[in-house]
Amino acid sequence: MSETLSIGELARRAGIAPSAIRYYDRIGLVHADSRDGQGRRYRPRALVRLELIQHFQHAGFSLDEIRQLLDGAGSWHDTARRKRAELSERVDELRAALEVIDQALACGCQDLEGCRTETRGHEHA
Repeated sequence: MSETLSIGELARRAGIAPSAIRYYDRIGLVHADSRDGQGRRYRPRALVRLELIQHFQHAGFSLDEIRQLLDGAGSWHDTARRKRAELSERVDELRAALEVIDQALACGCQDLEGCRTETRGHEHA
């Protein structure tokens, strides 16, 4: 049998908490290769999977979406395209929010309720 890692060693190498690995194991994102008297044992390839999980989480994917990507449930391209569209919409919303803030800051008013800056097409009275 090839080398296996304890959950503690895997967590150390991946830079995440052992509790996160236990959770990922429970929901099927990673799988222990075996269990011994000291607990779960993982093959080194589990480290690659944990790195992918972290990468996709940083990109905004949910754990369910990550499972779909990693387990080949449907086309990973379709999942990635849906997430890209969702993120693009969020970027547009954030840009609009920045514009509102920039307009309010440029106005120079000390009292927001009395500000006459136009935001989102509505002039504040």
